Amino acid sequence: NPLKDLLGFDVSMLRHCTMHTLNLGIYLTVNAEGLLMLAALRVSQYQYCNLDEALSHLYDDFRDWCTANRTTCSQRRWCSKQLHLESDGVHTFPWLHSKAFNARVILGWLADALAKSQNDLLAQWPHESDHGFNDRKQLFSAGIATVTSFAEWQNVTERFPRYLSAEQATDLKKLGIQCCHFFFLSAQIAAGQNQLRWLILPKLHIFVHVSLDVGRERYNPRSYHCFSGEDFMGYLKLVAQSTPKAERFEERMLKRSLLKVVTSTPAALERLVIG
Repeated sequence: NPLKDLLGFDVSMLRHCTMHTLNLGIYLTVNAEGLLMLAALRVSQYQYCNLDEALSHLYDDFRDWCTANRTTCSQRRWCSKQLHLESDGVHTFPWLHSKAFNARVILGWLADALAKSQNDLLAQWPHESDHGFNDRKQLFSAGIATVTSFAEWQNVTERFPRYLSAEQATDLKKLGIQCCHFFFLSAQIAAGQNQLRWLILPKLHIFVHVSLDVGRERYNPRSYHCFSGEDFMGYLKLVAQSTPKAERFEERMLKRSLLKVVTSTPAALERLVIG
């Protein structure tokens, strides 16, 4: 690996990216499960409402929430197909595809919506048997706790500074472990009820290590995720599209990108002109 030839490099410098672990991994399952709980409530409240209609109404609620909180989100209107409930006619574990930033916004709305609807979600619905109600209440209770915990973890990491105090590091570590506990509990309950819900992902193991690293290093994982790197890749794509596809294309593209970076700072541009 060429990294080992870098002066001062050590393997301990490698970090797990929380954007890929959470926003493009765990949150896709968490958000799908949260949506399904709210959609089930909506279907139970309106006799002629199906899943797609419930998801459409929930999307309207989500948009209203974004407007009220002055939050932008490019997420398209939801439908049952986006939850991947089936594949080639076979039932599968649900997950909701979204961009990394959108997943974070959806998670925040879900935590708020589930908190407001918690009493209705955990009450017995019309025409629901006692056994069915007990099973659903058990699964929904763990599911609500899972969504809420992950939303709180996301909120705390964004509020905490780059370098954490001992108390902050301990709180964030405990919250991360709590998130995993509730996720595993939800999966265990679903498995006991023979339901394909709350798929346990390998990224949960990564998230455990992220939480443990926070407690040991007192370093906010928000400070080393790949959001800025992904944005830069999008920037390079635009530069590549505007670069003539001729000989030494890669070299010309990189020179253009570096020139744009340099000239984006007035002081750097002044030095370039004087030089």
